[in-house]
Amino acid sequence: PITIALDWFRKGRDPTVPGPVSAWFEPPHGKHKRSLTPAETGGLVDEMVDLRDILATVIHLAQRGYLKIEERKKNDFYFIRTHKATPKEPLLPFEQTLMAKFFSGGDEMRLKDKKLSTTITTVQNQVYENLISEEFFAGNPQKIRTFFGVMTGLAVFTMNPLLIISALTFGMHMPRKTEEGARQAAI
Repeated sequence: PITIALDWFRKGRDPTVPGPVSAWFEPPHGKHKRSLTPAETGGLVDEMVDLRDILATVIHLAQRGYLKIEERKKNDFYFIRTHKATPKEPLLPFEQTLMAKFFSGGDEMRLKDKKLSTTITTVQNQVYENLISEEFFAGNPQKIRTFFGVMTGLAVFTMNPLLIISALTFGMHMPRKTEEGARQAAI
């Protein structure tokens, strides 16, 4: 338990960024000066890629002209592939995964007809890997949280209350941004 607290103190806290936190008027930029996508920005800021970030990616793809979103009846959404997108940048791997899943059966998809749980997990992992390759995180935040979740489960199983408290208190906050990740998240 003490080791977890010391690890968090030494390695788990984000680096301190000098200066005030400013308002965002554009998304953070990666090491190749490309603007981060909504999913990457959400993952960088709160260290979690959740469903809201994936949905923001779908809307971002529509804004960029890759697909059209139609609501034909109340809460009955269809995605239609458009072929008029003029991309400035190619689709990132997680965007390609979404597009491939959406349009695996043609140029139109009814959202209610698709089972997307495994695709969402794949996309989340790809976003985390992108954030690591852009050097915003040293390791995958989800894998770190999973490790400490398993540790918490083992602590419950062995009835070790001090380890339970330590793993829950420090372990879930152990994902750490790099200097650049902390700087871009604070912009």
